[in-house]
Amino acid sequence: MSKQGIDSYSQSAIIENDLPNSTGTARYLALCDYECNELEEYKLEAGEFLCIEHQGLPKDLGKTLQKIGPDQFKSVTKSLELFLYPENYKPNDPAAIIKYLLPIS
Repeated sequence: MSKQGIDSYSQSAIIENDLPNSTGTARYLALCDYECNELEEYKLEAGEFLCIEHQGLPKDLGKTLQKIGPDQFKSVTKSLELFLYPENYKPNDPAAIIKYLLPIS
């Protein structure tokens, strides 16, 4: 993943079953690098991901995705979205940058 320039992105979240044509209940997981018996462990399968950089407010992610075009999403393999946030992420800052990753084949 370091090839995508994400080494400084220390906060992450996953959304399952929220993409178009998904089946099942949508589930949001805030992830942390912390070991505790009381927390559920989430193992992300190794593989390739489409990595999209989004600059702006979270509500405007859809605009970034529209600029990319639908052909980029044809190789998405499952309904899983991975969001990576830098340590100093400020969601209300229009200059904020996140990485949005989707598993692809």
